[in-house]
Amino acid sequence: MTKTTTLSLTQKQQKVFDFIQAFFKRNERAPTLNEIAKHFEFKSVGTVQDYISALEKKGFISRESRSWGNIELVENGVPLLGRVAAGRPIEHTKVQEHVDVPEAMIKGNGQYFALEVVGDSMINEGILEGDIVVIRKKDSADNGQIVVAMIDNEATIKRFYKKRSGFELHSANEKYAPILIKPEQNFHIEGIFCGLIRY
Repeated sequence: MTKTTTLSLTQKQQKVFDFIQAFFKRNERAPTLNEIAKHFEFKSVGTVQDYISALEKKGFISRESRSWGNIELVENGVPLLGRVAAGRPIEHTKVQEHVDVPEAMIKGNGQYFALEVVGDSMINEGILEGDIVVIRKKDSADNGQIVVAMIDNEATIKRFYKKRSGFELHSANEKYAPILIKPEQNFHIEGIFCGLIRY
């Protein structure tokens, strides 16, 4: 089974990104490498370059002409449509909000949306309660893909399997048994997991 690759930041990367965002808002420009190094008391700008490279690779920032001095924030608005259960299914409530997501999560054509995770059934995939998952809208999935699915009008995020006996949704937490979809249930896939944002 392939391990899901998420584009979330480490705790230290998140702190550097938060500083860059706040600096942009205050000064309407990007901080220099020296300014970042001074703020975090890094001994060299090489450490800052490592963080900048990681943020760029994960799609949170970009650099014009590959210059360290031309950092730009990368933002793409995706509608936040409510909450999704990483546990037992919960009601899927639409709300009128948007979240900015890294460009790297928005690949190709298609519709994307975001949901806030509630519960702990996907913790072994690195999907934690409070995370924002980015979903590409799609009504089908391959075996083993992580999906957001609706079961009798309730939403859940799980790993999808199609078997001879029918559809199954598997957690990534041993305390949760697989959900076996019964023929009489109203079941459909809402979309495929693309990545997550952790604030």
